[in-house]
Amino acid sequence: MLLPQSLGLKVVHVDIEAQHNTAVSLSTASILGGISSIPQCVGAVVIESALGADSTTGAPHKVIGVAAEIDTSTGVISITAKYSASITRMIRVALLLKE
Repeated sequence: MLLPQSLGLKVVHVDIEAQHNTAVSLSTASILGGISSIPQCVGAVVIESALGADSTTGAPHKVIGVAAEIDTSTGVISITAKYSASITRMIRVALLLKE
């Protein structure tokens, strides 16, 4: 993904094990290596996944959407992924942050 440098965005990749429609919480300090301020989360994109397929139909599972938000009082990032089935899988998410 190409982003104009003028936007001032920092892209951070996070590997998480996400269950369908269930939030995963991360500390901003754990992914940014200790920060002085809490950044603003302006987007999230799944950039890698290996979801497998339905054992009955053989249809591949899909990522329908991903959302991320930062609690500005605690600095905790919540990432929620929605899949085409009720599954739990590892995914790599690119968080778009602005400080």
